[in-house]
Amino acid sequence: MSNINKQGIWTTPTFHELYGLNIAKVVSNAQHIYIPTTGQNSCINPYYVLFSDFGLGEKVRIIMEVSYEGFDTSNTDGTFNIRFQGAKRNADGTGAWVGANEVTNALNSFQNLKNIVLSQTSGSFIYNTTFVISEEFYNTYAGCNIGVRSDYSNGVGKLTMYEPIIFPDKYYINTDSVVRQADNFLSCKEIIEY
Repeated sequence: MSNINKQGIWTTPTFHELYGLNIAKVVSNAQHIYIPTTGQNSCINPYYVLFSDFGLGEKVRIIMEVSYEGFDTSNTDGTFNIRFQGAKRNADGTGAWVGANEVTNALNSFQNLKNIVLSQTSGSFIYNTTFVISEEFYNTYAGCNIGVRSDYSNGVGKLTMYEPIIFPDKYYINTDSVVRQADNFLSCKEIIEY
């Protein structure tokens, strides 16, 4: 594609603002601060994702930032751990608690949350990864929760989860580009109106 100047004209059947495609639903607030208890199985499940418009085998992108402070392994009641988990949900909103789902598996595989929160006293990390809608998920479930489970935290460690952005990967634009052109669509990071 050549450069488009001020007189250039693009035509396309569809034009997408990338983050406007986000399918993640926030249960209460866009930003969740989570201080796990010192016990086993301390959980939070602030986000829900509905995949009804996705097809079998479709590649999905997940971008989510977390920040953290104060975690360590000082709890002597058990071994500290923290990871993403969440229920798979049927179309009627009910579902089985399975401990993990396609989204949380992708997040955990991309970077171990325990390693992140123990890497330094405080900091932040941006998850940016993908997964493919499996046949089992497509045939059985309509969506899933995105949450976190912690075991034997120190009682002061704090994790902040920012609203995830989840959308079809085909529209993704890397950090070097502003617009993505395909045969039947254009996508951009954001539309700014003056």
